[in-house]
Amino acid sequence: MDSPDPAITFSLPEIIKSLGLTILMGLGDAFNICAIAMLLMFISFLTMTENKKAIAWICVFYIAGVFITYFLIGVLVAFILESLTAFTMIFAWVIIFVALILLFINAYDYVMVRRQKYDQVKNKLPKGIFKFPKQLMNRFASSIDKGSPMIYFIAFFIGVLVAIIEFPCTGQVYVFWLD
Repeated sequence: MDSPDPAITFSLPEIIKSLGLTILMGLGDAFNICAIAMLLMFISFLTMTENKKAIAWICVFYIAGVFITYFLIGVLVAFILESLTAFTMIFAWVIIFVALILLFINAYDYVMVRRQKYDQVKNKLPKGIFKFPKQLMNRFASSIDKGSPMIYFIAFFIGVLVAIIEFPCTGQVYVFWLD
C-alpha cells in the first residue's frame, strides 16, 4: 500500500469545505434518535443538583468520553477499511447482501407496525441493552447528591457507553467520512 505523499497541500477553500462538512456531520449525529433518549436521561440527572461547577465538569467528562470513544472507533474502523482494500469487491457484495436482508426485515417490520403488531417487530434493540446504563444512571444520581468525586469518572464512562450504543445507528456517517 502506498503511503500518502507528504508534499500534498490543501487549499483554504478545501479546508473550509472539509471543516464545514465535519461540523454538519457532527450536528447530524448530535440530533439523532439513538442519542436523544440517553441524552434526556443524562440531562434530567444534571438538573437534580444546584452545584453548577459540578455540572460543568460532569459535562466536560461526558463529552470527553464520547469524543475519545468515537476517535478510537474511527481509528479502528479506518484500520479495518485500510486492511480490506484488497477485498473491496468481496466487501461490496457482502454489504449488498446484508443490505438486502435488512431491506426485507424492515419491510416485514413495516407491515407489522401497520397492523399494530409491535411485539412481532424484528429489527429493534434488545430489551436488556438499557438495563446496565439505567443502573449506572441511578448510581450516578446518588453520587451527585453525595458530592462524590466518582461522578466525573461515571460521567466519562456514561459518555463511552452512549458512544458505543449509538455508533451502530450513526456510524455510517463516520465510515463515509473515513473513506
